[in-house]
Amino acid sequence: MSIVSSNKRVIFNGLDITATGYIYNTTASKNSEAGWVDTKYTDCFVQIGLATMAKPVRYRIEGRFSSGDRSASIKSGSIPGNNIDRFITIFGNTVNTLRVPQVRVGVGVATEIASPNDAGTHNLYCKLILTDTR
Repeated sequence: MSIVSSNKRVIFNGLDITATGYIYNTTASKNSEAGWVDTKYTDCFVQIGLATMAKPVRYRIEGRFSSGDRSASIKSGSIPGNNIDRFITIFGNTVNTLRVPQVRVGVGVATEIASPNDAGTHNLYCKLILTDTR
């Protein structure tokens, strides 16, 4: 298979994550309509990582259908350390998974921070990589 087209969509670009609940965009929105990206491609991957980390950061990748009113978790996990980016396959020609027309990535620190001064930094980078293959 060869790549016909490729596109990336930056979700977070060095954002300092401090919330324990999941946020879905650079304005730290938690609402049900925040952060959705259309995925009209054959393959969808997430690249996610931390440049600096004080505590572990959790991620959750969600999908939904355009006519649906509820999202569903596709994959979740945590980022174990600094400068260890990982690729996560959401769907593609090489894996047998359900394709959804919209996805979003939520992130949050794994444990509550007692004070913003004690938090340290959690500089998160995340992007969707969207490709068409034939």
